[in-house]
Amino acid sequence: AACGETGGCGDGDGWGCRGNTGGTGMCDIWRKQTRRWVLLLAVWELVGLALSLVSATHLRYWHKPDQMTMHAPYLFLRALVFGVTVVGALAALGLYQPRIRERWRVLLVRQTIGFALGGIGAAMLYSILPQLDVARATLRLALLIASLRVAAFCVICLRLYVG
Repeated sequence: AACGETGGCGDGDGWGCRGNTGGTGMCDIWRKQTRRWVLLLAVWELVGLALSLVSATHLRYWHKPDQMTMHAPYLFLRALVFGVTVVGALAALGLYQPRIRERWRVLLVRQTIGFALGGIGAAMLYSILPQLDVARATLRLALLIASLRVAAFCVICLRLYVG
């Protein structure tokens, strides 16, 4: 039987359907197991943050191919460290909780503080590990790209969720 025809399906892991869906087969995964969705959001933002540093590095050195080849060997490791640091800062400020009750302005302030703390943490890590060093201008550009990307993603998700 398709989802919704029997009043529920799935294997009890939270990814099945619940209730009558009107024959559309639309599963109720948006309201079930919010921890999974929060984890998925954190991983998605980690990938976006890492890509932001890669993009910033390419933008910074687009006219200097010799500098780009010098930074290329550890670029993805640098991007991963940047993403983990910023996601860790955002998580420390409580942005990956299953239920957030604040308004979007408070969330924007928390994101701004999280990006500032993540940038400081990344700069500290880069100074401790010289192989992972990123130019300060590249780090600022990556933070700008990442903050715009995360804010846009947050607005899109809120529009989809709230309606």
